[in-house]
Amino acid sequence: SDPLTTDTSQLTWKINLNKKLNSRTSFYKPENFTKDALKRNNLIPVTAIVLGWKRTESLKVVVNYISKYPYIKEILIWNNNNGTRLNVE
Repeated sequence: SDPLTTDTSQLTWKINLNKKLNSRTSFYKPENFTKDALKRNNLIPVTAIVLGWKRTESLKVVVNYISKYPYIKEILIWNNNNGTRLNVE
């Protein structure tokens, strides 16, 4: 296959994915998860656990996407590959 076509196709896919992810919003509002609001509304924030292996670029996409949801209290990233270093950016 033609590498240029493959590169263009992958770039188009990434652009479309980013548009789709950026267009999504949470049903919940950040003010639903303040300390005072949580005492009244019985909502429970959650911890997201993400497993990393080799695709650090995909890991960044996932973390950026889920971090915009207010009910995600924390994100734990488990690096399951000693050969790949993860950095906080």
